[in-house]
Amino acid sequence: MSKPISHGTHAGYSRGCRCEGCVQAHRVYNRDRKREFSRFKQGIGPAPESRFVEPDTSRAHLEFLQRRGVSINAVSEKSGISEFTLKKIRSGRSTKVAKTTEAAILSVGASDLGPRQLVSSKYSEQILNAVRDAGVTIDQIHRLLGYGNHYWPLIRGKWIRVENQDRWEKLYFDVFRHPAPFEKSKVTKMASDGKAKK
Repeated sequence: MSKPISHGTHAGYSRGCRCEGCVQAHRVYNRDRKREFSRFKQGIGPAPESRFVEPDTSRAHLEFLQRRGVSINAVSEKSGISEFTLKKIRSGRSTKVAKTTEAAILSVGASDLGPRQLVSSKYSEQILNAVRDAGVTIDQIHRLLGYGNHYWPLIRGKWIRVENQDRWEKLYFDVFRHPAPFEKSKVTKMASDGKAKK
């Protein structure tokens, strides 16, 4: 899931929220910034602190997460920063990064996974086998997974998206009324470059 928006803040407004609290916080923020610049120009106040920093720290963390198998999609989901912005920072095209953006990027850890992240399909295969052993038919499994009349292969290959693994987890609970007892693999894979990491 995406990082929750903090309502009633300028950061919330920057992320697109237009609730009354965020709009008011944005107005106050802009008013205070204008006052700071005005006082500085009049020589009666210090230079306003910059809202931006060099992108080096953010870029290094994004590269670290990439090496650990965390996708840009996962970082976007956890940080609330758009994939476009994250890719610009990681590629070196961004020359400045907002402090709030840097903080959001650094809040993402190597164990955070997004819905399109690839993980080992072993856990889902164990669920499939258990459900089949319980007498659930392939047709019933398709319906429970929400596939309707589209008979997609249930599990294709050694990798599966987190969002699909979650479907299998829910399927097991729907059938047995308790969580699956199998251990989830910690092996992940980048969909773009095929690198697997433990």
